[in-house]
Amino acid sequence: MPEPLRVLFVGNSYTNCNSLPLQVAAIAASLGVERPLEPKSITTGGHTFLKHWNEDRIDHALARGRFDLAVLQNNSMEPVNAPEAHFEFGCKLGEKLKAAGCDLLLYLTWARRHKPEMQDVLDAQYEKLARTLKARIVPAGTAWARALKDASLPALHVEDASHPTYEGSYLAACVFFARLYGRSPEGAAFEFTYEGTEPVKISTAQANTFQRIAWGAAQDWTRKESEWR
Repeated sequence: MPEPLRVLFVGNSYTNCNSLPLQVAAIAASLGVERPLEPKSITTGGHTFLKHWNEDRIDHALARGRFDLAVLQNNSMEPVNAPEAHFEFGCKLGEKLKAAGCDLLLYLTWARRHKPEMQDVLDAQYEKLARTLKARIVPAGTAWARALKDASLPALHVEDASHPTYEGSYLAACVFFARLYGRSPEGAAFEFTYEGTEPVKISTAQANTFQRIAWGAAQDWTRKESEWR
């Protein structure tokens, strides 16, 4: 039996919300991948790279097991409000994870609902970090920006204008699948539940659109990464 793809997710509520890593695993399973996803998450609401650096949970996880890949996600506002800290501690965490043998991915998040101009800043700050670490980008924010232009699609932000709806997390999960497995998520499952969560409710047409948008965003960043990988 093939070895699972072991992925360590390090972030905060944008990673934990709506069981994102489990959604990615379910999408992978529905598409019959050779290596099923085995995720482990280290998340605390609002956490920054600095807070993760000052804790020992990553060290403990690396000591207890081997991971093929690691995903880093910063506080959603820090790349905008404190870009120096974003870069400094993103580099420190990234080098630690790479030294442990992990291929590194950076989870590029989305702009707040009423501040779409944030996306350009997020893109630039995550790209700067990716270039330095020779890391890959998971462009959830890119996919969100494209989906938000389609009035036929449901809301991606919840009422706080920051966190994702189920649909928003599903779109991000499709982007993760595309970057982790290097293939399109088109045809993936889109109705699933987890213990303690409500069902993800997306129409077939909406799911198909999300899948296409996710694959397009992933392909665009894959081409861009040829500049530094």
